[in-house]
Amino acid sequence: MGGLFAETDMEALAELARVNGVPLKILSAAREVNHSQAEHVVSKISGMMSSVRNKDVGLLGLAFKPNTNSVAGSSSLRLAQSLVAQGARCGHTNPVAIPEARLELNSSVYYCDSAYGAAEGVDALVVAPAGRNFADWISTHQASAEASAHRGHEKSARLRPFAGHGI
Repeated sequence: MGGLFAETDMEALAELARVNGVPLKILSAAREVNHSQAEHVVSKISGMMSSVRNKDVGLLGLAFKPNTNSVAGSSSLRLAQSLVAQGARCGHTNPVAIPEARLELNSSVYYCDSAYGAAEGVDALVVAPAGRNFADWISTHQASAEASAHRGHEKSARLRPFAGHGI
């Protein structure tokens, strides 16, 4: 669940339930999970790399869902803020959402015009929900990077093969 309206709707429903004395444990649990998801992802990345401090992390997808420019309520923004707060350098791409993201994140992250730009030289690459439309690029890149590495091409130094981890 994501986006500004979903969060607003959840808050309104929680308040309505509270006023009427109706406990909504599932709603409370969903809100708690939504709010802690970014920290959970940062924790998983940190665990794989010992720390995110002084590491480059690329993020594919900025909006709260694919094919939209709206970043309001986006878990990707919370993830970027958490990564930066823990010392990571963050590069993002989602061309349609970059103008809106700049309003929220300012210059605390760097913005890339392509998935290639966000992935180049990073220590970790996160595919956020809005980044699902990058799936074909990831598959193509992985095959290309592996082939380049076997042939000793310079490209493999910039975009190296990677291992996928589900979070």
